[in-house]
Amino acid sequence: GGVEVGVSGEINWDVAGHKCTSISAFRDSLFEPHHDGDNSTADIQHISGWTVKNKQWSQEFRLASLEPAFNFIDYQGGIFAMRSSADTYNQRLFGSDAGAFYATNAQYNRLNATAAGREILRNSLNGVMNTGYMNPEVTSLAAFGQANLHITDKATLTLGLRDTWEHRDNVGNNGSIGGAD
Repeated sequence: GGVEVGVSGEINWDVAGHKCTSISAFRDSLFEPHHDGDNSTADIQHISGWTVKNKQWSQEFRLASLEPAFNFIDYQGGIFAMRSSADTYNQRLFGSDAGAFYATNAQYNRLNATAAGREILRNSLNGVMNTGYMNPEVTSLAAFGQANLHITDKATLTLGLRDTWEHRDNVGNNGSIGGAD
């Protein structure tokens, strides 16, 4: 299941023949899987899935002309910033049928032939918890501008430019703990 909350707001005001706009937003979400990882009646995985905790915020400031300059040019420009982080955790808890399920055909045939081998299959992964963590993060900054040149009443030439800087990072790890005694 998941829970998501978010809020955004926009403020506009006029200053010296220009419209100033500020748009702020924040979103926080959580997704937690609650399901049998192998989707079968076999005891292969008790818990499986990625829990995702995502946070994102953004901010934009924009300045736009209210009246055309020189009677034929209107323009706007601004800056934008965004930050996103997603803490993700994976857990897979293996059950008593996992050893047989993940064994190769040769391993299964050899171990299933004796009672001791079947016990090894049953206990080899039983109770082992495989875990993982990842945290992809993105920071994005941009500056932008646009000018509309009204050449005639029916023809407008639009020129625009956007420069974006972005940094992406992802840290993580994987491991296993536990097992049958």
